[in-house]
Amino acid sequence: SDVWLATLGKIMRIPIRTAARPDTTLVGTMLLCARAVGAIDSIEAAVQRIVAYDREIHYPEATPVCERQYALFLSLYDRLAPSFKELAAHR
Repeated sequence: SDVWLATLGKIMRIPIRTAARPDTTLVGTMLLCARAVGAIDSIEAAVQRIVAYDREIHYPEATPVCERQYALFLSLYDRLAPSFKELAAHR
């Protein structure tokens, strides 16, 4: 969704691109298989040749709201980390 892409772009401050093809899982699987059998030398190089992007979202500047929310997230994560471990132990 546009909202999710904008959120990722604002938080990560790196270009977020969407693939023009809807079946990216198939493309990724094909690339992994091609690399495994030696048909290609580099997945990264193959991606540059065959994957087309239909849009890019980029917010290089910090967004004050995101910066405040990220600080809150880190604080909550640190406080809840022991609970995460306890929950995992009960699986």
